[in-house]
Amino acid sequence: MRALIHRFIDDCAGATAIEYALIAAILSLVAITGYSTMANSVQNAYQAQGAAVDSTRERFQ
Repeated sequence: MRALIHRFIDDCAGATAIEYALIAAILSLVAITGYSTMANSVQNAYQAQGAAVDSTRERFQ
């Protein structure tokens, strides 16, 4: 039984999978945050352009 416990403690195969899972989780969080920030910036740019078009149209009517 003791040998089984020592073999389980010394086994590093699962550690690599956990490390890869953590890296994938961190990268996905970074990608989601970047996408969210970019989406807000694009939305603000379109809203500003829409407001400029509306004000120009009001001036010429």
